[in-house]
Amino acid sequence: ERGVAVCNTPEGPTVSTAETAIALILSAVKHIKRVSGEFAERPGKDYLSGYQGMEVLGRTLGLIGLGRIGGRVAELAAALGMRVMAFDPYIEAERASAMGIERAERIEDVLARSDVVSLHAPLTEETRRLMDGNRFGQMKPGAFFVNVSRGGLVDEEALCAALDRGHLAGAALDVFDPEPPSPGNPLLHRADVVVTPHIAGVTVASRERMWRMALTMALQVWNGRRPDHIVNPEVLTG
Repeated sequence: ERGVAVCNTPEGPTVSTAETAIALILSAVKHIKRVSGEFAERPGKDYLSGYQGMEVLGRTLGLIGLGRIGGRVAELAAALGMRVMAFDPYIEAERASAMGIERAERIEDVLARSDVVSLHAPLTEETRRLMDGNRFGQMKPGAFFVNVSRGGLVDEEALCAALDRGHLAGAALDVFDPEPPSPGNPLLHRADVVVTPHIAGVTVASRERMWRMALTMALQVWNGRRPDHIVNPEVLTG
């Protein structure tokens, strides 16, 4: 309204968020929360005979969204030996293929075939509650669900129900709806759900990267140039 250029720093948290997604995937499939909690209480228990951790080598990672962060997650997962497939209606099959990713035409195909589903979609009216009871039911039995994007994409009650009935083996969440979540949110207290407080993109390196990008764009405006990541370009021509 006042003609002020507004910019963002989309590449700032990309690496950190993707690395956290991988960390959460590994924590979930290795049941780190459950085992570490039990071990702290009962260090003398026989854990070897009952431990059911999963290797990710040769497993399928399904990405819902293949933007900057999703693409970086795909690279890291491939380095771990995972097969990667993705659903993103805005990404062409040729680009996905060039990244070594199988592009699915339907979200149902990703859900049904993936051992781990990682959510990397923006929150819009179209995607709100994207992962509801129906979608969780379409996931492969025994699969894991990870979300480092936005809490509003997930029906949390439906996720709890899928975990309660044993359809899903576990989940890992960095985001909730609302935030902060209520202390009574059952997802916070489940042994089969790894939780972090929306810090996936927060590291020393990501902050420094965002500061540098912000300063660069401020100088671009100062010097009469178009800033790299302006979200309201109309103010420059109005």
